[in-house]
Amino acid sequence: MKILMASSEAAPFAKSGGLADVVQALSQTLAQRGHDVRVILPHYQDMTFHTPRYFSGSCRADWGIGEYAEFSIIQDTLKDVPYYFISHPYFTQREGIYGATSFAPYTDNNRRFSLYTHAVPALCRHLSWKPDIIHCHDWTAGLLPVLARYAFPDSSTVMTVHNLAFQGIFPRLDLHTFGLDPELLEYPREGINMLRLGLEHADWVTTVSPTYAEEVKTPEYGCQLDDVLRKRGNRFTGILNGVDYTEWDPGSDPLIPQQYSVDTLERKAASKQELQRLAGLEDQPEVPLVCMISRIAEQKGFVELLSNGTSALEEMLRQLPLQICIIGTGDARLERELQHLAEKYRNLSVMITFSNKLAHFGEAGADFFLMPSRYEPCGLNQIYSLRYGTVPIVRRTGGLADTVSDADTDPQGTGFVFEELTAEQIFETTARAAACYLDRQEEYIRIQKRGMVQDFSWNNSAQEYEAVYNQIRRQT
Repeated sequence: MKILMASSEAAPFAKSGGLADVVQALSQTLAQRGHDVRVILPHYQDMTFHTPRYFSGSCRADWGIGEYAEFSIIQDTLKDVPYYFISHPYFTQREGIYGATSFAPYTDNNRRFSLYTHAVPALCRHLSWKPDIIHCHDWTAGLLPVLARYAFPDSSTVMTVHNLAFQGIFPRLDLHTFGLDPELLEYPREGINMLRLGLEHADWVTTVSPTYAEEVKTPEYGCQLDDVLRKRGNRFTGILNGVDYTEWDPGSDPLIPQQYSVDTLERKAASKQELQRLAGLEDQPEVPLVCMISRIAEQKGFVELLSNGTSALEEMLRQLPLQICIIGTGDARLERELQHLAEKYRNLSVMITFSNKLAHFGEAGADFFLMPSRYEPCGLNQIYSLRYGTVPIVRRTGGLADTVSDADTDPQGTGFVFEELTAEQIFETTARAAACYLDRQEEYIRIQKRGMVQDFSWNNSAQEYEAVYNQIRRQT
């Protein structure tokens, strides 16, 4: 099959989160399985190319009635997958992907990503390449299922939601910036919702875990799109994200002090010692070390961790014999609260930074990985943690529910799981985990080893996407 991946991000070229890793890994896996996969991205200002090819001349995208945009094309190749970049001043003359910072999106992102989606069919025509499947990722590609009906009527479209909270909603008065027939927009009074258009017009909709797919069909998790998702019926499915075990495997990881496997688990201690040193924590091998590597935001449970009154984090630091290391960036107010606690407690380290090396150190060096998420479409860190023998402590939601089972209730459990996002349940579950480490070390090691042999590779997920593609593919 000829498969087009349309996304605003793909690692290693442009990345602000897990979307970039998913697009890269899924594309490469599908290509390895024999498909002709091509990825189309905007060309952002600070991109680094490997072996770029610059196309001569420019390409023209029709952009509404009587309007068009000229853009140039760059191609690069990564592991036999061609990546094409739409080069236009809207992207090349701006910092970042969505804004100069993650908290200040550009006010004309509607126009920027409308241009991107109009340019995708123009680029395909320029290459004389017509995809069988157009796979659109998140709101920035939300107009493509609409445009494809006219540009490529023989192609089929898939819309994947990576996080329903991000929808691309813009004022209805900006209708002229989208280059669409106004009659296609059913909700102009409420504003133009780019993700909603994609969900309504795609041939199939997916999201990134089976449990999240059920959750978002409810008002609690549906972000006011639950009605659209319920209407899609059996053409809306959850396919769990995979992970790239060539990058995330302690047996071959070049970024950790000593590589180890399920058969040489004792070597993991070297990474714990080094993580304690880097984090400024005491060298205490006998004390359980809990790590969080996360965007510091409400979604990730930090409000409940730091809640007024009984703060789960402070109570854990005061009452439990453990160390906690938090690595990440995000909400400035939450960052300050964490740093204040780190000044107060010697068993807490807070590193306000984003570092791939530290992310690998954290996975390898910690005994437990804490993810008390409000919601989690899929989550990758808990899957990395399983492979690294770092036992996850998670809330039962979204992809966390699909990948981690509770060791106290399931004989084959791989972590510690709680139901409700409250300070009390975060504390109680962390206390359960710490007690297992301190008092039942042999059981703890069995939990580690069960997690390390779990298989969440991309090959399994790619087969599920192939089944969707085959079901909707138009025979021409």
